[in-house]
Amino acid sequence: MRHCLYLILIMILAQACFSVTTTESSSGATSTDLTSMEWRLVSVNVDDKPMTTESLKTPATLKINPDGQFSGQGGCNNFFGKATIKGSKIGFGNAGITKKMCFDNTVMALETAYMKALNEADSYEIKLKNLILKKGNNTIATFLSIQ
Repeated sequence: MRHCLYLILIMILAQACFSVTTTESSSGATSTDLTSMEWRLVSVNVDDKPMTTESLKTPATLKINPDGQFSGQGGCNNFFGKATIKGSKIGFGNAGITKKMCFDNTVMALETAYMKALNEADSYEIKLKNLILKKGNNTIATFLSIQ
């Protein structure tokens, strides 16, 4: 009987750890909006200049799950990690990334800028079907909803 109570307590605590909290950002979007869609990178800023993803054969993507786990494609390599989301604040922490060799320098430059943007992002906005990652007041990456 005691083991059953411990098991039930553990299950309740585990559920509390993995529950989704829906919060609203300053743009009126909720974290549920953020996590209910897959995003395709449209542009990323490199030295304060936007670099578009039109030349990519494989789209650069981002998917954030309700539990904060994120993954995506950088144009050449796959990446994954755990995001922290509270209101309009976001942090991607350290992402793991595969180490495929890409022979296209433009793709590698874009992927490097994308990973830097994820690492530096501190807030987000969702406007219509666009996800905008920001560092301070500056837009550092823009995405379009795939769904």
